[in-house]
Amino acid sequence: MLQLAVPLFVLKLHENGFGGFVQMLVKAKAALSPGFAWGVSNGMWVMNTKSAMGTLDAFRAYTLEKVAHRIKADVLILAGENDHFIPVHQVDDFQRRLKNARSVTTVVYDRESGGSEHCQLGAQTLWHADFFDWMNKKFASAALK
Repeated sequence: MLQLAVPLFVLKLHENGFGGFVQMLVKAKAALSPGFAWGVSNGMWVMNTKSAMGTLDAFRAYTLEKVAHRIKADVLILAGENDHFIPVHQVDDFQRRLKNARSVTTVVYDRESGGSEHCQLGAQTLWHADFFDWMNKKFASAALK
């Protein structure tokens, strides 16, 4: 399941009907953190929701949890060690569910590499190199046929 970096107590408050209180907490944090405010606003825009928790609820539908075992192709997983949206432990969770994949290659970028943030922000050349090297290794011989 998708597990964004949301504190457990916030999820519990939401699950137990304290959405108004959660919205107040979100508003207070957004007032103090422009990055957080942007994340909430952007999430609401992307998911076409009216509240932060509505966005979180909308995200729950986007998971490979129940279908990952059906993936039979080669899989490349690229992740940032310090991703501010998606906890890096999800890499291991996803890998474990890929029981029938032909192969699984994982690259986790650390701070020293410059690619530890979400989508390897600021280090696109790193993931581009890894992606195209992987594509070439996996599919170059098939393209020659």
